[in-house]
Formats: sequence, structure tokens, C-alpha cells
Amino acid sequence: MADESSSRTETVRVEISDQLPDGEPVIPLERDGELIWVFRPGHISPEAVDAINGYLRHIIRDGLWEQEWDGGPCAPPPPPQSGD
Repeated sequence: MADESSSRTETVRVEISDQLPDGEPVIPLERDGELIWVFRPGHISPEAVDAINGYLRHIIRDGLWEQEWDGGPCAPPPPPQSGD
């Protein structure tokens, strides 16, 4: 039996962007098969981004990452509400 997860390419990464909503130092952007943690400049160093992305590539490549984007047990949390 083929491993279903091996046929799907998942993308998880960290980026720096100044295009975040006011007051947000970091936000997760998700869609099926992709998770991007976007940090405002000054809240994470470029060296940390490179290191984290290297670790993420490693755990995905070695099959250590599991994410259920279809509402399974690892479904993403709801987006934060204003004023939280």
C-alpha cells in the first residue's frame, strides 16, 4: 500500500514581511498543503529564518512533519479575534 503522505508536497516555512496588519508581530498564513509563519521585520533575524527553514525542510524531507489541513486532528486553530 502506498503512503498517501508521500504523494503530497507540504510547504512549511518562515518569512519576514512588512505587510502584516498593524500591531501584529507574527501571523500564520495557511491553505491546503502550505503553512507560512510571517514575521514583521525586527521580530526575528534573517539568520533565525534561515535556520528555522533549514530545520523545517529536514523534518518534512524525513517524514517527521504531519499536518491535517482537511480538518483532521491537527487542524489549524481559528484565526485570532480582534482585541485578543
